[in-house]
Amino acid sequence: MPTLRWSRYLHGPSARLSVLLAVWSTAQGGCNRAPRQTSAPSAGEASLGRPADQIRLRITTDSIGPIALDSSVRALRRQFPAAKDTKYFVEENQVDGLEFVFGKLIVTADIPTADSVPAESWVVNGEGGILPGGVAMDAVWGELRRKYGKPDVHGGELGIYADFPRLPGLALGINDLILPSHTVQALYDHPDADSIPDSARVVARVLIVRPGRRGG
Repeated sequence: MPTLRWSRYLHGPSARLSVLLAVWSTAQGGCNRAPRQTSAPSAGEASLGRPADQIRLRITTDSIGPIALDSSVRALRRQFPAAKDTKYFVEENQVDGLEFVFGKLIVTADIPTADSVPAESWVVNGEGGILPGGVAMDAVWGELRRKYGKPDVHGGELGIYADFPRLPGLALGINDLILPSHTVQALYDHPDADSIPDSARVVARVLIVRPGRRGG
């Protein structure tokens, strides 16, 4: 079973929002893979009516494609009956999640204690995500910087991610498997957005926390 681990980080000194860093790992490095397709339609194909490789989801702090992030977990289960329960870990504590598959995207929500309230945090992995302003989440690094400004880059034991000044409430997880080893080491030793080549496609996931739901 894949393992999703989270670590908290305060998103910007002014906003003081909690951002969640997710690392999706399998024995084959599955965090950077698209979900495996089967003959049965995924939740996304069933709800969006398009083949998997044509599905595009707009990602904001209010919604991920057809998913309204202020919907209760109970309502989401009714709206998306193909969504599956999953599990991840926060500091060695097992946490329940709800997983949605839309084409080549996997969307995972944490499940609060009561399913009558919305999920507090979300992560989007895969291909086909569209960020605010119309830029694909897997756009080259230079395009992301031109659109959203120079980000703060953070490296730690759970991975590398970037906070862009014009993407409040979202954090982009970096796929360090495709970067040269010396670049990865530089990002951990002295995190700097300039260490990542403008031509690189390095974003592997988008992380969202609902404003005001996790304090810092």
